[in-house]
Amino acid sequence: MAVTPVNPPVPQNNNVLRAVYDYLNPDNISTDQKLQAVLNFLSANGANLVFQDIYSYLGGANWNATKLARMQTALHYMHLSGIKVFAYAGNTDWGGNQQWVQKNIIYPLLKFQDLAPTITKRFDGFHLDVEYWTDPQLQASVVCPQLCDLGRNIRKTLDLPIGCFAAFFLKDNSGQRPAFPYQGKTAQDGEFLMDNFDQVVVGAYRNHARTTFRMVPDRSLSFSRGTTMLSRWAGTSAFCAARNARTSSRRTRPTSV
Repeated sequence: MAVTPVNPPVPQNNNVLRAVYDYLNPDNISTDQKLQAVLNFLSANGANLVFQDIYSYLGGANWNATKLARMQTALHYMHLSGIKVFAYAGNTDWGGNQQWVQKNIIYPLLKFQDLAPTITKRFDGFHLDVEYWTDPQLQASVVCPQLCDLGRNIRKTLDLPIGCFAAFFLKDNSGQRPAFPYQGKTAQDGEFLMDNFDQVVVGAYRNHARTTFRMVPDRSLSFSRGTTMLSRWAGTSAFCAARNARTSSRRTRPTSV
Protein backbone atom coordinates (compact mmCIF):
# COMPACT_ATOMS: atom_id res chain seq x y z
CA MET A 1 0.00 0.00 0.00
CA ALA A 2 1.04 3.62 -0.45
CA VAL A 3 1.63 5.76 2.61
CA THR A 4 -0.48 8.90 2.84
CA PRO A 5 0.52 11.89 4.97
CA VAL A 6 -1.99 12.72 7.71
CA ASN A 7 -3.34 16.03 8.96
CA PRO A 8 -0.74 17.71 11.19
CA PRO A 9 -1.36 16.68 14.81
CA VAL A 10 -2.77 19.38 17.08
CA PRO A 11 -1.73 18.94 20.75
CA GLN A 12 -4.42 19.23 23.37
CA ASN A 13 -4.99 22.27 25.60
CA ASN A 14 -3.11 24.66 23.30
CA ASN A 15 0.17 22.94 24.14
CA VAL A 16 3.06 23.52 21.77
CA LEU A 17 4.29 19.91 21.75
CA ARG A 18 2.93 16.50 22.57
CA ALA A 19 5.60 13.82 22.40
CA VAL A 20 5.59 10.06 21.82
CA TYR A 21 8.34 7.46 22.29
CA ASP A 22 8.35 4.91 19.46
CA TYR A 23 10.18 1.95 20.95
CA LEU A 24 10.71 -0.47 18.07
CA ASN A 25 9.75 -3.66 19.84
CA PRO A 26 7.73 -4.68 17.88
CA ASP A 27 8.81 -2.73 14.82
CA ASN A 28 6.22 -0.06 13.95
CA ILE A 29 7.76 1.19 10.71
CA SER A 30 8.90 -1.93 8.85
CA THR A 31 6.00 -1.87 6.36
CA ASP A 32 3.87 0.84 4.77
CA GLN A 33 0.80 -0.53 6.55
CA LYS A 34 2.47 -0.26 9.96
CA LEU A 35 3.83 3.19 9.22
CA GLN A 36 0.38 4.39 8.16
CA ALA A 37 -1.07 3.09 11.42
CA VAL A 38 1.55 5.08 13.36
CA LEU A 39 0.80 8.25 11.39
CA ASN A 40 -2.94 7.81 11.97
CA PHE A 41 -2.32 7.29 15.68
CA LEU A 42 -0.15 10.40 15.99
CA SER A 43 -2.65 12.59 14.15
CA ALA A 44 -5.64 11.31 16.11
CA ASN A 45 -3.87 11.85 19.44
CA GLY A 46 -2.31 15.24 18.71
CA ALA A 47 1.30 14.03 19.00
CA ASN A 48 3.58 16.26 16.92
CA LEU A 49 6.98 15.11 18.24
CA VAL A 50 8.32 11.55 18.00
CA PHE A 51 11.33 10.17 19.85
CA GLN A 52 12.23 7.47 17.31
CA ASP A 53 14.18 4.41 18.42
CA ILE A 54 17.07 3.92 15.98
CA TYR A 55 19.43 1.26 17.33
CA SER A 56 17.91 -1.74 15.54
CA TYR A 57 18.07 0.21 12.25
CA LEU A 58 21.19 2.37 12.38
CA GLY A 59 23.25 1.33 15.41
CA GLY A 60 26.51 -0.59 15.07
CA ALA A 61 26.28 -3.67 12.85
CA ASN A 62 22.51 -3.23 12.36
CA TRP A 63 23.07 -0.67 9.60
CA ASN A 64 22.30 -1.76 6.03
CA ALA A 65 20.89 -0.17 2.88
CA THR A 66 17.40 -1.61 3.36
CA LYS A 67 17.08 -0.27 6.90
CA LEU A 68 18.53 3.06 5.84
CA ALA A 69 15.87 3.45 3.15
CA ARG A 70 13.09 2.36 5.48
CA MET A 71 14.03 4.86 8.17
CA GLN A 72 14.24 7.60 5.53
CA THR A 73 10.72 6.68 4.39
CA ALA A 74 9.38 6.90 7.94
CA LEU A 75 10.98 10.30 8.50
CA HIS A 76 9.74 11.58 5.15
CA TYR A 77 6.08 10.86 5.86
CA MET A 78 6.25 12.03 9.46
CA HIS A 79 7.69 15.34 8.30
CA LEU A 80 5.10 15.67 5.53
CA SER A 81 2.54 15.24 8.30
CA GLY A 82 3.96 18.11 10.35
CA ILE A 83 5.70 15.88 12.91
CA LYS A 84 9.19 16.52 14.23
CA VAL A 85 11.38 13.45 14.81
CA PHE A 86 14.28 13.04 17.24
CA ALA A 87 16.46 9.93 16.95
CA TYR A 88 16.78 8.20 20.30
CA ALA A 89 19.04 5.54 21.79
CA GLY A 90 20.89 5.06 25.04
CA ASN A 91 21.98 2.98 28.01
CA THR A 92 22.94 3.68 31.61
CA ASP A 93 26.67 3.25 30.92
CA TRP A 94 26.97 5.48 27.85
CA GLY A 95 28.49 8.42 29.72
CA GLY A 96 31.47 6.24 30.63
CA ASN A 97 31.75 4.62 27.18
CA GLN A 98 31.81 7.64 24.93
CA GLN A 99 34.22 6.18 22.37
CA TRP A 100 31.84 3.24 21.80
CA VAL A 101 28.88 5.62 21.52
CA GLN A 102 30.65 7.79 18.95
CA LYS A 103 31.66 4.77 16.84
CA ASN A 104 28.40 2.79 17.01
CA ILE A 105 25.73 5.47 17.30
CA ILE A 106 26.82 9.00 16.51
CA TYR A 107 29.01 8.42 13.44
CA PRO A 108 26.41 6.13 11.79
CA LEU A 109 23.76 8.78 12.53
CA LEU A 110 25.99 11.49 11.07
CA LYS A 111 26.39 9.34 7.94
CA PHE A 112 22.62 8.85 7.82
CA GLN A 113 22.06 12.61 7.93
CA ASP A 114 24.66 13.22 5.20
CA LEU A 115 23.14 10.58 2.90
CA ALA A 116 19.63 12.02 3.13
CA PRO A 117 18.62 13.28 -0.34
CA THR A 118 16.12 15.77 1.12
CA ILE A 119 15.66 17.53 4.44
CA THR A 120 12.47 15.55 5.06
CA LYS A 121 14.59 12.42 5.42
CA ARG A 122 16.80 13.79 8.21
CA PHE A 123 16.29 13.77 11.96
CA ASP A 124 15.48 17.02 13.76
CA GLY A 125 17.45 16.15 16.91
CA PHE A 126 19.00 13.42 19.04
CA HIS A 127 17.68 12.11 22.35
CA LEU A 128 19.73 10.16 24.91
CA ASP A 129 17.52 7.58 26.60
CA VAL A 130 19.94 6.70 29.40
CA GLU A 131 17.79 6.24 32.54
CA TYR A 132 20.78 6.04 34.85
CA TRP A 133 18.48 6.59 37.84
CA THR A 134 17.31 2.99 37.37
CA ASP A 135 20.77 1.61 38.28
CA PRO A 136 21.46 2.01 42.03
CA GLN A 137 25.16 1.28 41.51
CA LEU A 138 25.69 4.47 39.48
CA GLN A 139 26.67 7.62 41.35
CA ALA A 140 25.20 10.86 40.08
CA SER A 141 28.41 12.77 40.87
CA VAL A 142 30.26 10.52 38.40
CA VAL A 143 27.69 9.63 35.76
CA CYS A 144 25.97 13.00 35.40
CA PRO A 145 29.13 14.93 34.39
CA GLN A 146 30.02 12.13 31.96
CA LEU A 147 26.54 12.28 30.48
CA CYS A 148 26.64 16.06 30.15
CA ASP A 149 30.03 15.88 28.43
CA LEU A 150 28.65 13.26 26.05
CA GLY A 151 25.60 15.37 25.24
CA ARG A 152 27.70 18.41 24.39
CA ASN A 153 30.00 16.29 22.20
CA ILE A 154 27.02 14.83 20.35
CA ARG A 155 25.56 18.29 19.77
CA LYS A 156 28.89 19.46 18.37
CA THR A 157 29.21 16.42 16.08
CA LEU A 158 25.65 16.30 14.75
CA ASP A 159 24.83 20.01 14.97
CA LEU A 160 21.38 19.10 16.28
CA PRO A 161 19.36 19.86 19.41
CA ILE A 162 20.08 17.28 22.11
CA GLY A 163 17.64 15.79 24.59
CA CYS A 164 17.95 13.44 27.54
CA PHE A 165 15.68 11.06 29.43
CA ALA A 166 17.23 10.38 32.83
CA ALA A 167 14.12 9.06 34.63
CA PHE A 168 14.18 10.98 37.90
CA PHE A 169 13.19 14.31 39.47
CA LEU A 170 14.65 17.36 37.78
CA LYS A 171 14.86 19.23 41.07
CA ASP A 172 14.40 17.51 44.43
CA ASN A 173 13.29 20.27 46.77
CA SER A 174 13.48 17.91 49.73
CA GLY A 175 17.26 17.96 49.33
CA GLN A 176 17.51 14.16 49.39
CA ARG A 177 19.43 13.96 46.12
CA PRO A 178 23.08 14.83 46.82
CA ALA A 179 24.65 17.91 45.28
CA PHE A 180 28.13 17.79 43.77
CA PRO A 181 30.58 20.21 42.11
CA TYR A 182 30.69 20.48 38.32
CA GLN A 183 31.11 23.32 35.84
CA GLY A 184 32.04 25.82 38.53
CA LYS A 185 29.09 25.33 40.87
CA THR A 186 27.56 22.81 43.27
CA ALA A 187 24.09 21.51 42.41
CA GLN A 188 21.97 18.39 41.98
CA ASP A 189 22.21 16.26 38.86
CA GLY A 190 18.89 17.44 37.44
CA GLU A 191 20.11 21.02 37.38
CA PHE A 192 23.25 20.08 35.45
CA LEU A 193 21.20 18.15 32.90
CA MET A 194 18.99 21.19 32.38
CA ASP A 195 22.11 23.31 31.96
CA ASN A 196 23.63 21.07 29.28
CA PHE A 197 20.72 19.64 27.28
CA ASP A 198 18.19 21.39 25.08
CA GLN A 199 15.42 19.08 26.23
CA VAL A 200 14.99 16.92 29.33
CA VAL A 201 12.37 14.24 29.98
CA VAL A 202 11.77 13.04 33.51
CA GLY A 203 10.01 9.75 34.17
CA ALA A 204 6.90 9.40 36.30
CA TYR A 205 7.60 5.72 36.90
CA ARG A 206 5.14 3.77 39.00
CA ASN A 207 7.84 1.29 39.95
CA HIS A 208 9.33 -0.10 36.76
CA ALA A 209 9.28 0.64 33.07
CA ARG A 210 7.37 -2.48 32.09
CA THR A 211 4.05 -1.11 33.36
CA THR A 212 4.81 2.49 32.46
CA PHE A 213 5.81 2.81 28.81
CA ARG A 214 3.53 0.62 26.76
CA MET A 215 0.74 2.16 24.74
CA VAL A 216 -1.63 1.39 21.87
CA PRO A 217 -1.79 0.59 18.99
CA ASP A 218 0.76 -2.19 19.44
CA ARG A 219 2.07 -1.49 22.93
CA SER A 220 5.25 0.29 21.97
CA LEU A 221 4.18 3.93 21.68
CA SER A 222 4.15 6.07 24.79
CA PHE A 223 3.34 9.67 25.56
CA SER A 224 5.47 12.17 27.41
CA ARG A 225 3.87 15.24 28.87
CA GLY A 226 5.01 18.49 30.41
CA THR A 227 3.19 19.33 33.62
CA THR A 228 4.05 22.41 35.64
CA MET A 229 6.95 24.57 34.53
CA LEU A 230 9.96 22.63 35.70
CA SER A 231 12.85 24.61 34.33
CA ARG A 232 14.47 27.79 35.56
CA TRP A 233 17.35 27.39 33.10
CA ALA A 234 16.80 29.45 29.98
CA GLY A 235 16.32 27.70 26.68
CA THR A 236 15.55 24.20 27.96
CA SER A 237 12.33 22.30 27.33
CA ALA A 238 11.08 20.03 30.10
CA PHE A 239 8.75 17.07 29.69
CA CYS A 240 7.37 14.58 32.17
CA ALA A 241 6.90 11.05 30.82
CA ALA A 242 3.55 9.76 31.99
CA ARG A 243 1.78 6.41 32.00
CA ASN A 244 -1.71 7.58 31.11
CA ALA A 245 -2.49 7.81 27.39
CA ARG A 246 -4.97 10.60 28.05
CA THR A 247 -2.29 13.01 29.22
CA SER A 248 -0.87 15.81 27.10
CA SER A 249 2.55 17.34 26.60
CA ARG A 250 3.69 20.89 26.74
CA ARG A 251 6.92 22.62 25.99
CA THR A 252 7.57 24.63 29.12
CA ARG A 253 8.83 28.17 29.26
CA PRO A 254 11.75 29.00 31.55
CA THR A 255 10.61 30.01 35.00
CA SER A 256 11.59 29.61 38.64
CA VAL A 257 11.19 26.24 40.32
